[in-house]
Amino acid sequence: MNGIFYISEAGAVFLESFLCYCFINLFSREPEKNRTLAFHSALLTAVHQIMGYWDVMPEIQALFFVFYICATSVILFQTDIFFAVSLVSFFVMCIYIIDFFSISLVGVAGKNGKIAYIILNQLSLWRLGYLVMNKVLLAGFYLGIKQLVKTGMVYSSKSLFTVTFFGSLGVGFLSWLTIEETNMYSLFGWTLCLVLVILFCFFMSLYARYRKETERRRELQMKEELIQREYKTLIDQNKEKEKMAHDMKNHLMVLTQLISRGEGEKALEYLGSLREPFLKMEPLIWTGNDTLDVILNYIRTRAESMGCFCQIQADPVPENFMSQEAICAVFGNLGDNAIEACEKMEPGAGWIKIKIRRANEMLQASVENSIGEQPEKRGEFLASQKEEGHLHGIGMESARRAAERYGGKLEYEFDEEKFVVTVTWF
Repeated sequence: MNGIFYISEAGAVFLESFLCYCFINLFSREPEKNRTLAFHSALLTAVHQIMGYWDVMPEIQALFFVFYICATSVILFQTDIFFAVSLVSFFVMCIYIIDFFSISLVGVAGKNGKIAYIILNQLSLWRLGYLVMNKVLLAGFYLGIKQLVKTGMVYSSKSLFTVTFFGSLGVGFLSWLTIEETNMYSLFGWTLCLVLVILFCFFMSLYARYRKETERRRELQMKEELIQREYKTLIDQNKEKEKMAHDMKNHLMVLTQLISRGEGEKALEYLGSLREPFLKMEPLIWTGNDTLDVILNYIRTRAESMGCFCQIQADPVPENFMSQEAICAVFGNLGDNAIEACEKMEPGAGWIKIKIRRANEMLQASVENSIGEQPEKRGEFLASQKEEGHLHGIGMESARRAAERYGGKLEYEFDEEKFVVTVTWF
C-alpha cells in the first residue's frame, strides 16, 4: 500500500513540474519539445523524492522546486531570469490555490475540520483522493490557459509578478487559517481566489484581443495613408508632366535651331537635361512586391526632398511573404522612423541605407539611418518622439509583432551616430 502512495506522490510532483514547464513554454519565443520538458521534470521529481526521503523541510523543497525550474527555464527557453521568475511564481501560486481549494472541498464534504493536517502530514486514502482531484483540476486549469493563449493572450512580466507577490501574501494567510480549521469560510476564500485567478487570465486574454484589434486598425490606417501618399505622388507627377508637355514646343524649337546650326553636341546635352526630370518621376522597382516598392519609393522620394542621402539595395522578394497590412506595419514604421531622424539633423547631414537580401529560405531586411540624438528607452521599449504619432506607424513593438506573425524576428541597436534595425524571416 505504501508503494502506491509513494508512486502517487512522485506522479503528482512530476505532473506539477511538467505542467509548469509547459506553462512557460506557452509564452516562450523559443518553445521546447515536450520530451525535453519531461526529462527535466523527471529529474526534478527524483531530487524532490530524495529530499523527502532525507526529511528535508517542505519549505526548502518548495524553494528548490521554484529555483530549479527558473534556472533551467532561462537555459531552455533562452530568456531572461525575470521572465522565468514571473511565470513560475504565478503558476506555483496557482498550484497552491488549487491545492488548498481541493483540501477545503474534501474537508467540507467529509465534515472534517482537521482534514488539512491529515492530508498534508499523513499517507492516507484522504490524501490519495485529494491528489487525484487536485491534479485533475490543475491539468484543467493549464488546458484552459492553453486555449486562452491560442486566442492571442499576452501578459506583462511586471504586472504578473506584482499580482503574484500580493496574491501570495493572501494565499499564505489563508493557508494558515485553512490548516487551523477547514470549514465553509476557508472553502469560500479559496473559491474566491480561484475565481480571481481565472478572471485575471480572462482579462489578459481580452486585453490581448483589444490590443490586436487596435493594432489591426492602425495597420489599416497605415495602408490608407500609404495609398494617399502614392495618390498624392501620382498627382504631383501628372502635374509635372503636364507642365513639361506644355513647355515641349519651346524645347522642340530650341532643338531645331541647334540642329539647323550644326551644333549637334549642344543638342544632345539639351536632350539629356530634358530626360533627367522624367527619370526622377519614374518610380523604381526594387523587389517586385508592389506594396513594398511603393513604400521604398516613398522613402527615397521623401529623403531626397529633404536633401538626405538615401541608398536602397534590394533583392526580389515573394509577392505574398507578408500581408499588405503587415508590410506597411513593418517597413512603413521603420521608414518613417528613419525619415524622422534625418529631419532632426542639419540639412545634408542625414542618411538612410536600406538593404533587403534573400538567401535560400532566409530573407533579411535592414534599415540603417543617422541620428542626431539617441532615442529614449522606457523599459523594454523605445519612446516615440513623433509630434503626430497617430500619423506615423504603430511603434517598434507593433512592427516586431507584425514581423513575428510571419516567422520574422526584429532586432535593433544604436550608438551615438546611427540606428540599425534588422528583421530576419526564416
